[in-house]
Amino acid sequence: MFRLLGRRRSNDPRLLAGMLGVTQTEAEVAAALSGARSVQSVAADRGVSVATVRTQVRRLIDKLGFANLGQLKALLASLPELPGGTVA
Repeated sequence: MFRLLGRRRSNDPRLLAGMLGVTQTEAEVAAALSGARSVQSVAADRGVSVATVRTQVRRLIDKLGFANLGQLKALLASLPELPGGTVA
């Protein structure tokens, strides 16, 4: 764990789950995809199949009313940094 100048990134899965109204796992996938990472790399890091991550992404997109992954990534990129906290 490390501190980022008193700022907590808004793509912290714990925060995303609450802000977006999604499960912790869905929030972890969203956070992992918030950068330039691919579904394949997220699946490899999480130790699950690409199909599993794609299913989680589809659920996220449906829950949030988006048409595609690009819209989800745009939302994540637009979230502000939040004050305070430690980033894992």
